[in-house]
Amino acid sequence: MPAKIAGTPVKGLMAGTAITGVIHSSSATIGIVMGLGASGVLPWQTAIAFAIGADLGTTITSWIASLNLSKNAKRTAYAHIAFNFIGVLVVLTLFFPAIRVLSWGLGLFNIDPGRAVMVDGQPTFPMVPVAVGVFSIVFNIFNVMILFPFVGTFERVLSKVGAEHDDVEDFSTPRFLDRAVIDQPDKAIPAVQQEIQRQLVAGSVFVDIARGKDDAPKVLGEHAEAADSLSREIRAYSAHLFADGQSREQSDMVASLIEEVDFTTSLNEQLHQIARRVTREEFSPASQVFWTEALERLETRLADITTAVAPATEVPADKRAETTIEDLRWRIIDTASLPAGEKGALVALLGSVERAETLIARIEQERASVDRGIAVMEQAPAEA
Repeated sequence: MPAKIAGTPVKGLMAGTAITGVIHSSSATIGIVMGLGASGVLPWQTAIAFAIGADLGTTITSWIASLNLSKNAKRTAYAHIAFNFIGVLVVLTLFFPAIRVLSWGLGLFNIDPGRAVMVDGQPTFPMVPVAVGVFSIVFNIFNVMILFPFVGTFERVLSKVGAEHDDVEDFSTPRFLDRAVIDQPDKAIPAVQQEIQRQLVAGSVFVDIARGKDDAPKVLGEHAEAADSLSREIRAYSAHLFADGQSREQSDMVASLIEEVDFTTSLNEQLHQIARRVTREEFSPASQVFWTEALERLETRLADITTAVAPATEVPADKRAETTIEDLRWRIIDTASLPAGEKGALVALLGSVERAETLIARIEQERASVDRGIAVMEQAPAEA
C-alpha cells in the first residue's frame, strides 16, 4: 500500500484523512507518518501529504462532536472545517512548489530529509520527522495568514448556520448592529436601542421556558448561551459609540445605553436562574399555583419594558400588580398543605423574581434619566 500511495500527494492526503477520521487524532497520525518516513517506508514527500491529510481528518472529529451541541458549537466546528478545507485546497494546489521551498529552506541548515543514514545495515531517514514537523507548522501559519482577513466574512456566513425554519428567533447573533455605521450615531444609537429590545425579548423567553410554552426553546442551556452571546455583542458595539467631539449630553446618552445593556444582561441572568429552578424542581399542583402566579406577574412587568424604547412612565394604578411579592410570600408560608421542601423552593424562587423586578425597575429608571429622543446626534461644533 505505501508504494502505491507514494505516487501522488492526493492519495497520501486521502489516506491521512481516513486514518485520522478513524483514530480521531491528527497527532497520532502524524506520529505514525513520522515513524514510517524515518524507517524509509514512505518517501518524505508522501509523508508530508499524509500530514496534510491528518489536518483535514480532524474536521471529521469536529463534525461528529458538534452533532448534538448548540448552534454556536456547530458554528465553531464548521469554522474549523472551512479553515482546514480551504487551507488544504490551497496547499495541495501549491504542493510541489511548497516541497521545493521546504527542501531549499531545510538545505540552509544542511538538512536533507531524503539523505539515508545506515543503522544496523538498514537505511533510515532521521530528518523526515523534522521535515514533516516544519511543514505542519508552516502550513498552519500560512492558513492563518491567508484566511485572517476574511474573519468577518466567515462570521457573517457562519451566523446563518443552524438556522431552522421553525425557529422563532435566533438570539445568538445581532440583527440590527452594523459595524459599517458605528461612527454614525444617528444610525448606530437606534440600532443599539433595537438590539437591547431583542435582548429583553430573549430574557422573556426564559419565562416562556419556565412556563413550558409550546413555542419556547427546548434546551435551556442553548438559549442561555445565545442570550449571553447577544449581550456581549451589544456591549462591545456600544463601547465604540463614544467619539471625540461629542457633547456631554451625547456622551451621557451613550453611557446610559451601556448601563441599560448591563442591567439587561443582569436581568437575563436572573431570568435564566428562575427558569433553571422551575425546570429542575418537581412541584406539586398546589405549588404550581404559586409559581405560575409569580411568573405571570413577572411576565407582565417584562411586557412593560419590551413593548417600547421610549422612556418609561408610571404604571397606571389599574395595571399594577394587585398582589405584592410579600403577600405571595406569606400565602406560601401559611399554606399548611405545602411540603416544607417545596415551601423553601418557592420562597427562593420569589426572591429571584423580586430581584428580577428590581432590575426591571432600574432599567425603567435608566431610560427616564436621559432623553432617549436624542437618536440623531449631530457632531458637536469644534471649539474655536
